[in-house]
Parts: sequence; structure tokens; C-alpha cells
Amino acid sequence: MPILPSVSRVTGVLVFAFSIFVAGPALAQSTRPLPIGPVLEACAADLQNHCATTTFAYGSAARCLRDNKEKLAPTCLKLVEDSTANFRKAQEAIRPASAKVRSACTEDWRTHCGATERGAPRSRCIRAAEEKFTTACKAALEDLRKLRRELRTASAN
Repeated sequence: MPILPSVSRVTGVLVFAFSIFVAGPALAQSTRPLPIGPVLEACAADLQNHCATTTFAYGSAARCLRDNKEKLAPTCLKLVEDSTANFRKAQEAIRPASAKVRSACTEDWRTHCGATERGAPRSRCIRAAEEKFTTACKAALEDLRKLRRELRTASAN
């Protein structure tokens, strides 16, 4: 039974899952992205043992690990708990700016992208139609993007 393909798949899943958890909307020094080596070392067996039937889509590997917390190895559990806490801190930090975007942009989104499927298709539509948005919406979007850049920069230092 060759182990290389499954390790390769687990590595890809871990890079994806933990980049969403930590590297995305990271927050200050407490949310530095996790190095993939330790994550793979700590969680590879847990992913294989508890998440082998998971279809790895956006966040599903991380969700599977969280759902199986009581079964995880201690080092993997610590990484999952730390990354979950950091993700929540980051979400709290951007919540006011996100609310401002929703308030300022809802009508623009409905007008230009209302019939578009939610998720990635709608995000692409919004980016493509952004030049048509109101000044208030554009300003709110820029403020949110600036905050996210600042959080990422702070996390990288």
C-alpha cells in the first residue's frame, strides 16, 4: 500500500485548510501562518484516520479536524485550537468594516450581481462590476481591503 500519494494529498489539503484558517484574515503577531511541516507532522495521521472520506472543499479539512477534536493527537489538537481562536480574533477585527461594506454595497450588489450564484461566482461578479458601484460602496470596500492588508502585514512580521 503506497503511502506517497496519500501523504501528497494530505499535504495539499493541509496547505489549503490552514491557509484559510490562519493566513487569510490573520491578526497581529498571534496569528502567524502555521508552517506546513509541523502541521503535516502533527495532523497527517488524524486527517487520514478521521477525515479520509471528507470531500476536501473550502474549509472542509479544517472543519473535519474541528469536528473530531476529541479524537485528535495532542499536537494536532493544539494547532487546530490555536488556529480556530486566531481566525475568530481576525473575524472580530474585521466585523465592523464588513458591516459597513454590507450596508454601503447591498443595493449595488443586487443591481449588478443579484442573479449571480453565491460564493465565488458572485465574488467574481462583484469585482468585475465594482467600477459601477457607488462612491460609498467603493470607499467601504477599500477600507475593508486596507484592514485585511494591514492584518496580513502585521501577521507576517
